[in-house]
Amino acid sequence: MKQPIAYYLSMAISGILFPLLLPTYAIILYSMQLPEQYPAVYKGVAIGGTAFFTLFIPFTLLLILKAQKRISDINITDPKERLVPFLYVLTCFAIWVYFLWHVLKMPAIITALALTSTIMIALLTLITHYWKMSAHLTAFGCFVGSIIAVAAHMGIYNTYTIIALLIIALLLMMARLYLKAHDSLQVVTGFLFALSVTLLVGMFI
Repeated sequence: MKQPIAYYLSMAISGILFPLLLPTYAIILYSMQLPEQYPAVYKGVAIGGTAFFTLFIPFTLLLILKAQKRISDINITDPKERLVPFLYVLTCFAIWVYFLWHVLKMPAIITALALTSTIMIALLTLITHYWKMSAHLTAFGCFVGSIIAVAAHMGIYNTYTIIALLIIALLLMMARLYLKAHDSLQVVTGFLFALSVTLLVGMFI
């Protein structure tokens, strides 16, 4: 049976804002704001390394788990299947933080926010044992919070960017609700919790 256009739009939004893609988006935006003393090669390594550790390896592991029928889908919609893949993702993100901090020696604000995202995955792993908080909105909350925190740290204030990010967050919430992946409390809580923690960390860096 042919699906309505809202279904395809919701799937597209969920795919474009897939949690594992967001760190790479963030590093691309951060790299654009780095001072000129950081060469293009450095920025390229930062983006490529981030994509490798937070997207390529975790996504490959998810595909392997799916092939082994240990998870039913890439979005891990069944909360009972989340523990093992979340632990894999957490490990990959921890390596990514070490890569940014020890190998690239990224600015403290960027490394701290990457660490915050990793801690949020750990918290989500614990919470998901009891309640299915939205991974999509938790990840996007971290993304929005980190963009705002880095912009404030660098003295770049753009109200329109913040408004645009909040509108995108609303669209993502609507998409996850339409697909019946979560209820309204799960998407709103995931976003606000991650956003609040990330902004709080950004205030003290």
